[in-house]
Amino acid sequence: MQERIQRLVDDRTAFAAAIAHDLGTPITRLHLRAHEIEEVATRSRLLADLDQMRRMITATLEFARLEFAAEPTEKIDLASLVQTLCDDYADLGEDVAVEELKATTILAKPTSLRRALANLVDNALKYGLRARVSLTATDRDARITIQDDGPGIPPDLREEAFKPFRRINQNHAHVDGTGLGLSIARSIITAMGGEIALSNAGQRGLTVTIVLPLSLRTRDEIPSGSKVATHWAHLGIKFGLRGNSMVDDEPHQS
Repeated sequence: MQERIQRLVDDRTAFAAAIAHDLGTPITRLHLRAHEIEEVATRSRLLADLDQMRRMITATLEFARLEFAAEPTEKIDLASLVQTLCDDYADLGEDVAVEELKATTILAKPTSLRRALANLVDNALKYGLRARVSLTATDRDARITIQDDGPGIPPDLREEAFKPFRRINQNHAHVDGTGLGLSIARSIITAMGGEIALSNAGQRGLTVTIVLPLSLRTRDEIPSGSKVATHWAHLGIKFGLRGNSMVDDEPHQS
């Protein structure tokens, strides 16, 4: 099963890399020619557009390289991961703080999980100027919430917000980004057997809620109507997978 997933990932990555390479060359030529434009305002706008195109290519390649099956699963201190991430942002002068932190240990893929959380914190800072992070837990699940002070997302557009390259709030069209942050985060979270949901926090602000199982779950343990079950059913059909395990590697204890 792991070999099948890896072949699919490799093919997808190679395809995206080929496109990125083919687009990179003409963009570089345009970038060089743009410097020859004498009118400053026009030159600046054109260079900004080309830089945005480069970022989109890079983000697309990263999206294609989502190798959730390749990273080993480990026993990790989730509270430490959340606190360290928030401290890193605070050290850079960003308004990011932990409001609640419960000592929690889970089996997960640490690098991928940190990437997903970083994408969500980035979004909170871009659209809501600040991020307030909480971690709570039950005997089965860990729950992470990230709240901002932005405009929120209307209920009928929340599922749309998870689609690649989709940017919901046109009032923030000037904000740098490619519209992949939520897509990448959901792919990572669901691949680890978790769920992610969006809700508005009162009159203003968006709350992102992530629920992760403390231990790895099999498909039979996940409600058939849940988003995780739907996600993995889709993967099973797409990859031609069989079997019951949610993951294809053995957890590494630390």
